[in-house]
Amino acid sequence: MNEKLQEFILKFFEQLGAHVETIGQTVIITKIPSSFEKFYGKEAPYRFSFDEKVEEFEFINQNSFLIRSINDYLENSGQTTIVKINFNFEPKKKVFEKEPLMNCKLTQVQRSSVERFIVRFTFSSTFQYLNKKEVLTHHINVKDGKAIEFDFDYYDLVDGQRKEVEKEFIKEGYGVAKEKLQELLKPKTEFITDDLKAKLESEITRIKDHYHSDLKEAEDKRAKLQKRITEEIDTYQKQRLQEELKKLEETVWKDQEKGEADFFIKDEVQKHSLHLKNKLINTTIIYYPFYSLLAYLDVNGKVKTVRRTYDPLDDILEPLQCDCCEKRIPEIILCSSGHLICRMCGGRCETCKEIVCKKCTLRECTRCRKSICAHCEVQCRKCLKYVCRNHHTINPQTQKIVCMDCLSRCTRCGSLTDPEFLNEILEQYQKLCPNCSKESVKKEIFS
Repeated sequence: MNEKLQEFILKFFEQLGAHVETIGQTVIITKIPSSFEKFYGKEAPYRFSFDEKVEEFEFINQNSFLIRSINDYLENSGQTTIVKINFNFEPKKKVFEKEPLMNCKLTQVQRSSVERFIVRFTFSSTFQYLNKKEVLTHHINVKDGKAIEFDFDYYDLVDGQRKEVEKEFIKEGYGVAKEKLQELLKPKTEFITDDLKAKLESEITRIKDHYHSDLKEAEDKRAKLQKRITEEIDTYQKQRLQEELKKLEETVWKDQEKGEADFFIKDEVQKHSLHLKNKLINTTIIYYPFYSLLAYLDVNGKVKTVRRTYDPLDDILEPLQCDCCEKRIPEIILCSSGHLICRMCGGRCETCKEIVCKKCTLRECTRCRKSICAHCEVQCRKCLKYVCRNHHTINPQTQKIVCMDCLSRCTRCGSLTDPEFLNEILEQYQKLCPNCSKESVKKEIFS
């Protein structure tokens, strides 16, 4: 009795989501939902013993208040418990815990979260057959429309707030839980059904054999009585035999007409029927934060951001993909434009030697033909072509950026000058900059 009682209590608290620690004939129960604590009238921890001699533990037997409380609690179907899972982790350590930073430094991580939910449905299934009664309790967890395995003992649970919980998803989860319950009950149901079927067939055979034997015996007896009646000379004795025959026919064949055998067969069918009753005794809503981590990375003084999600329940970080080829990346490499890339999609700017990728806008310097990144390219304000840093200058006349091809050299001083400002002296085959042109005019005046 103690073993069955102990098993009943332990199973109840385990399926309630409490933490159960068993030591011999004693048990310590913690992390009990507040709904049961209020119902029982006592806060955790509970220290129970199934051995009356153990001190400092509450002795439990069949008549204990605990047993009555558990039975009453189970009868109060449809109770809802709300709990929250607490997670503690360091965002800066977690965000790139599996991907080394190759060309950048992590400066800070901002985190935000939304609530994700698991609904635990606790069902009591009662099997009744052959004057027997078996009660099983099943604990089914539903997350995102699917039944999952979930162990309370691995997590830090606290009482949740009803205002933080949305219950629209419970109805859908209940349907999933019922399907899973049928799946779990199927092996036992089939086993009991097959056993009952075999026993019923045996009972039907016994009933049929019994009535067949009784009928054969009655027919033999009737034949003998009819023979004796034919042979009997004494009138009184013959009358007595006829009455006996009539009584035999009234009892045996009349019972056959009434279908007595069928009645007993139907009775056995009823006895060997399986009656299964499922009852929802508790719904536990478990919610937890699903995080979005925004990492700030320093790349040569420039700040870039990378966002990824983190599911602490399964300890899963959202995989990071290369912005170019979309393949999963094992390390963090950022190009000069802030794209997250793999090694196959990266390259170098031929001017500044910074990392560039296929998503970056690369141009070709019209002067040296080198590939240049967006940080190195310069557009000539005169011809609108792009050149690298080494092949542009400032137009001395307009103070605008121009390429080297859009300037000409003064034939006298050699300085670069906007062709529009060169003074051409045909007889001397010279093109003079404004300064040299002024000097030339002065010499002509004073010569």
